[in-house]
Amino acid sequence: MTRRNSLIAGLLLMGLAASARAEPRLFLPPQPVRVPTLPQTTQIPLDSLPQHLREKVRLVIARPSLSAKGPAETFNTDLGTYHWLLGNPDLTVKLWRLQGAKVTEIEQRGALSRWSDDQGSEVVWQTALRTPGMHVWYAEGKIKASVLPMTSFRAVAVMHYVEGKDHDGKPAIRHQVHFMVHCDSMTVSLATRILGASAPRQTEQYLAQLQMFYGGMAWYLTQDEARAKRMYRQIGLTLPSEAVHAIVPTRAP
Repeated sequence: MTRRNSLIAGLLLMGLAASARAEPRLFLPPQPVRVPTLPQTTQIPLDSLPQHLREKVRLVIARPSLSAKGPAETFNTDLGTYHWLLGNPDLTVKLWRLQGAKVTEIEQRGALSRWSDDQGSEVVWQTALRTPGMHVWYAEGKIKASVLPMTSFRAVAVMHYVEGKDHDGKPAIRHQVHFMVHCDSMTVSLATRILGASAPRQTEQYLAQLQMFYGGMAWYLTQDEARAKRMYRQIGLTLPSEAVHAIVPTRAP
Protein backbone atom coordinates (compact mmCIF):
# COMPACT_ATOMS: atom_id res chain seq x y z
CA MET A 1 0.00 0.00 0.00
CA THR A 2 1.41 3.41 -0.93
CA ARG A 3 1.91 6.24 1.54
CA ARG A 4 -1.09 8.09 0.19
CA ASN A 5 -3.31 5.03 0.28
CA SER A 6 -2.24 4.26 3.82
CA LEU A 7 -2.88 7.85 4.85
CA ILE A 8 -6.38 8.11 3.49
CA ALA A 9 -7.31 4.64 4.76
CA GLY A 10 -6.12 5.45 8.24
CA LEU A 11 -7.53 8.95 8.49
CA LEU A 12 -10.92 8.49 6.83
CA LEU A 13 -11.92 4.87 7.35
CA MET A 14 -10.56 4.42 10.86
CA GLY A 15 -10.55 0.66 10.62
CA LEU A 16 -14.32 0.40 10.23
CA ALA A 17 -13.90 -2.98 8.54
CA ALA A 18 -12.44 -1.21 5.51
CA SER A 19 -9.11 -2.71 6.45
CA ALA A 20 -10.64 -5.85 4.98
CA ARG A 21 -9.31 -5.38 1.46
CA ALA A 22 -11.89 -7.37 -0.46
CA GLU A 23 -10.91 -7.43 -4.13
CA PRO A 24 -13.91 -6.04 -6.08
CA ARG A 25 -13.13 -8.13 -9.17
CA LEU A 26 -13.16 -11.34 -7.17
CA PHE A 27 -16.93 -11.39 -6.70
CA LEU A 28 -18.34 -8.79 -9.05
CA PRO A 29 -22.14 -9.08 -8.74
CA PRO A 30 -24.56 -8.38 -11.57
CA GLN A 31 -26.46 -5.12 -11.60
CA PRO A 32 -30.15 -5.84 -10.94
CA VAL A 33 -32.91 -3.33 -11.59
CA ARG A 34 -36.21 -2.37 -9.94
CA VAL A 35 -34.50 -1.20 -6.78
CA PRO A 36 -35.75 2.04 -5.20
CA THR A 37 -33.59 5.14 -5.03
CA LEU A 38 -31.28 5.60 -2.05
CA PRO A 39 -31.60 8.70 0.15
CA GLN A 40 -29.19 11.46 -0.84
CA THR A 41 -28.72 12.83 2.68
CA THR A 42 -28.17 11.29 6.07
CA GLN A 43 -30.70 12.01 8.78
CA ILE A 44 -30.07 10.05 11.97
CA PRO A 45 -32.93 10.04 14.51
CA LEU A 46 -30.83 10.97 17.54
CA ASP A 47 -33.65 10.25 19.99
CA SER A 48 -33.57 6.62 18.86
CA LEU A 49 -29.89 6.19 19.77
CA PRO A 50 -28.73 4.75 23.11
CA GLN A 51 -28.52 7.63 25.57
CA HIS A 52 -24.75 7.33 26.08
CA LEU A 53 -24.14 7.75 22.33
CA ARG A 54 -26.53 10.59 21.48
CA GLU A 55 -24.26 13.52 22.25
CA LYS A 56 -21.21 11.83 20.71
CA VAL A 57 -23.01 11.13 17.44
CA ARG A 58 -24.58 14.59 17.42
CA LEU A 59 -21.14 16.21 17.66
CA VAL A 60 -19.78 14.25 14.71
CA ILE A 61 -22.70 14.88 12.36
CA ALA A 62 -23.04 18.53 13.41
CA ARG A 63 -19.35 19.42 13.01
CA PRO A 64 -17.61 16.85 10.80
CA SER A 65 -13.98 17.54 9.97
CA LEU A 66 -14.46 15.45 6.85
CA SER A 67 -17.42 13.73 5.24
CA ALA A 68 -17.75 11.49 2.21
CA LYS A 69 -19.91 8.78 0.68
CA GLY A 70 -19.20 5.69 -1.36
CA PRO A 71 -20.63 4.80 -4.78
CA ALA A 72 -24.15 3.36 -4.87
CA GLU A 73 -23.93 -0.39 -5.59
CA THR A 74 -26.60 -2.97 -6.41
CA PHE A 75 -26.33 -6.74 -5.99
CA ASN A 76 -28.39 -9.90 -5.54
CA THR A 77 -28.73 -11.16 -1.97
CA ASP A 78 -31.39 -11.78 0.64
CA LEU A 79 -31.98 -9.28 3.42
CA GLY A 80 -31.40 -11.78 6.23
CA THR A 81 -27.86 -12.60 5.11
CA TYR A 82 -27.02 -8.93 4.54
CA HIS A 83 -28.32 -7.94 7.99
CA TRP A 84 -26.34 -10.73 9.64
CA LEU A 85 -23.08 -9.65 8.02
CA LEU A 86 -23.58 -6.01 9.04
CA GLY A 87 -23.91 -7.10 12.64
CA ASN A 88 -20.95 -9.51 12.66
CA PRO A 89 -17.84 -7.83 11.19
CA ASP A 90 -15.42 -10.22 12.94
CA LEU A 91 -17.13 -13.24 11.36
CA THR A 92 -17.31 -11.50 7.99
CA VAL A 93 -13.52 -11.20 8.19
CA LYS A 94 -13.25 -14.96 8.71
CA LEU A 95 -15.49 -15.66 5.72
CA TRP A 96 -13.36 -13.43 3.49
CA ARG A 97 -10.21 -15.19 4.68
CA LEU A 98 -11.65 -18.50 3.55
CA GLN A 99 -11.58 -17.03 0.03
CA GLY A 100 -7.95 -15.94 0.34
CA ALA A 101 -8.61 -12.22 0.87
CA LYS A 102 -6.03 -10.26 2.86
CA VAL A 103 -7.94 -8.88 5.81
CA THR A 104 -7.07 -7.42 9.19
CA GLU A 105 -8.24 -9.21 12.33
CA ILE A 106 -11.22 -7.70 14.16
CA GLU A 107 -11.64 -8.51 17.84
CA GLN A 108 -15.17 -8.80 19.18
CA ARG A 109 -15.85 -7.81 22.80
CA GLY A 110 -19.55 -8.21 23.34
CA ALA A 111 -21.23 -5.42 21.38
CA LEU A 112 -17.89 -3.69 20.69
CA SER A 113 -15.57 -4.39 17.75
CA ARG A 114 -11.88 -3.51 18.02
CA TRP A 115 -9.11 -3.04 15.46
CA SER A 116 -5.47 -2.17 16.20
CA ASP A 117 -2.06 -2.18 14.52
CA ASP A 118 1.60 -2.23 15.52
CA GLN A 119 1.85 1.57 15.24
CA GLY A 120 -0.33 2.09 18.31
CA SER A 121 -3.52 2.77 16.39
CA GLU A 122 -6.70 1.51 18.02
CA VAL A 123 -10.31 1.79 16.89
CA VAL A 124 -13.38 0.64 18.81
CA TRP A 125 -16.80 0.76 17.19
CA GLN A 126 -20.33 -0.46 17.76
CA THR A 127 -23.71 -0.53 16.12
CA ALA A 128 -25.49 2.61 17.30
CA LEU A 129 -28.78 2.09 15.46
CA ARG A 130 -30.49 -0.43 13.21
CA THR A 131 -33.69 0.57 11.46
CA PRO A 132 -35.23 -0.63 8.18
CA GLY A 133 -32.93 0.75 5.49
CA MET A 134 -30.24 2.11 7.80
CA HIS A 135 -27.34 0.69 9.83
CA VAL A 136 -25.37 3.22 11.91
CA TRP A 137 -21.94 2.63 13.43
CA TYR A 138 -20.22 4.90 15.95
CA ALA A 139 -16.43 4.67 16.32
CA GLU A 140 -13.73 6.36 18.33
CA GLY A 141 -10.05 5.85 18.94
CA LYS A 142 -6.65 7.01 17.76
CA ILE A 143 -4.87 6.56 14.45
CA LYS A 144 -1.21 6.80 13.41
CA ALA A 145 -1.36 7.15 9.63
CA SER A 146 1.85 7.53 7.61
CA VAL A 147 3.53 10.92 8.26
CA LEU A 148 0.68 12.23 10.42
CA PRO A 149 0.95 12.45 14.20
CA MET A 150 -1.19 10.17 16.36
CA THR A 151 -4.72 11.50 15.91
CA SER A 152 -7.75 10.99 18.15
CA PHE A 153 -11.13 10.97 16.45
CA ARG A 154 -14.82 10.20 16.60
CA ALA A 155 -16.60 8.90 13.52
CA VAL A 156 -20.05 7.88 12.30
CA ALA A 157 -20.70 5.58 9.34
CA VAL A 158 -24.22 5.17 8.00
CA MET A 159 -25.03 2.35 5.58
CA HIS A 160 -28.21 3.15 3.68
CA TYR A 161 -29.84 0.26 1.80
CA VAL A 162 -33.06 -0.47 -0.08
CA GLU A 163 -34.60 -3.74 -1.24
CA GLY A 164 -35.80 -4.58 -4.72
CA LYS A 165 -36.00 -7.27 -7.40
CA ASP A 166 -34.01 -8.04 -10.53
CA HIS A 167 -35.48 -8.91 -13.95
CA ASP A 168 -35.95 -12.53 -12.83
CA GLY A 169 -37.71 -11.57 -9.61
CA LYS A 170 -34.73 -12.43 -7.39
CA PRO A 171 -34.14 -10.30 -4.27
CA ALA A 172 -31.63 -7.49 -4.64
CA ILE A 173 -30.20 -4.74 -2.48
CA ARG A 174 -28.73 -1.35 -3.31
CA HIS A 175 -26.54 0.25 -0.66
CA GLN A 176 -24.29 3.24 -0.06
CA VAL A 177 -22.23 4.27 2.96
CA HIS A 178 -22.02 7.84 4.28
CA PHE A 179 -18.98 8.56 6.46
CA MET A 180 -18.29 11.46 8.82
CA VAL A 181 -15.29 12.00 11.10
CA HIS A 182 -14.50 14.63 13.71
CA CYS A 183 -10.85 15.15 14.58
CA ASP A 184 -8.15 17.81 14.88
CA SER A 185 -8.48 20.35 12.05
CA MET A 186 -4.71 20.73 11.69
CA THR A 187 -4.40 17.03 10.97
CA VAL A 188 -7.12 17.27 8.33
CA SER A 189 -5.37 20.23 6.68
CA LEU A 190 -2.06 18.36 6.58
CA ALA A 191 -3.70 15.26 5.09
CA THR A 192 -5.42 17.39 2.45
CA ARG A 193 -2.14 19.04 1.43
CA ILE A 194 -0.38 15.67 1.13
CA LEU A 195 -3.16 14.05 -0.90
CA GLY A 196 -3.97 17.04 -3.05
CA ALA A 197 -6.47 16.55 -5.87
CA SER A 198 -6.46 12.76 -5.48
CA ALA A 199 -8.19 12.89 -2.07
CA PRO A 200 -11.85 12.62 -3.22
CA ARG A 201 -11.12 9.73 -5.60
CA GLN A 202 -9.05 7.80 -3.05
CA THR A 203 -11.67 8.35 -0.37
CA GLU A 204 -14.39 6.91 -2.61
CA GLN A 205 -12.20 3.90 -3.41
CA TYR A 206 -11.78 3.03 0.24
CA LEU A 207 -15.44 3.55 1.02
CA ALA A 208 -16.20 1.23 -1.89
CA GLN A 209 -14.00 -1.38 -0.17
CA LEU A 210 -16.07 -1.00 2.98
CA GLN A 211 -19.23 -1.59 0.93
CA MET A 212 -17.65 -4.57 -0.83
CA PHE A 213 -16.71 -6.05 2.54
CA TYR A 214 -20.40 -6.52 3.31
CA GLY A 215 -22.13 -6.47 -0.08
CA GLY A 216 -19.65 -8.71 -1.89
CA MET A 217 -19.81 -11.40 0.77
CA ALA A 218 -23.62 -11.16 1.01
CA TRP A 219 -23.82 -11.76 -2.74
CA TYR A 220 -21.34 -14.64 -2.64
CA LEU A 221 -23.09 -16.47 0.21
CA THR A 222 -26.47 -16.41 -1.51
CA GLN A 223 -25.20 -17.80 -4.84
CA ASP A 224 -24.72 -21.35 -3.51
CA GLU A 225 -26.54 -22.54 -0.38
CA ALA A 226 -24.43 -25.67 0.11
CA ARG A 227 -21.20 -23.67 -0.21
CA ALA A 228 -22.49 -21.09 2.26
CA LYS A 229 -23.25 -23.82 4.81
CA ARG A 230 -19.73 -25.24 4.44
CA MET A 231 -18.23 -21.80 4.94
CA TYR A 232 -20.29 -21.15 8.05
CA ARG A 233 -19.25 -24.47 9.57
CA GLN A 234 -15.59 -23.83 8.74
CA ILE A 235 -15.59 -20.76 10.97
CA GLY A 236 -17.37 -22.57 13.81
CA LEU A 237 -20.96 -21.39 13.36
CA THR A 238 -24.11 -23.35 14.15
CA LEU A 239 -26.73 -23.58 11.40
CA PRO A 240 -30.52 -23.76 11.87
CA SER A 241 -31.84 -27.31 11.92
CA GLU A 242 -34.40 -26.66 9.18
CA ALA A 243 -33.61 -25.18 5.80
CA VAL A 244 -34.82 -21.63 5.33
CA HIS A 245 -34.50 -19.18 2.45
CA ALA A 246 -32.01 -17.03 4.34
CA ILE A 247 -29.46 -19.09 6.24
CA VAL A 248 -28.72 -17.05 9.36
CA PRO A 249 -26.21 -18.92 11.52
CA THR A 250 -25.47 -18.44 15.20
CA ARG A 251 -22.22 -18.51 17.14
CA ALA A 252 -21.42 -21.92 18.59
CA PRO A 253 -21.78 -22.02 22.39
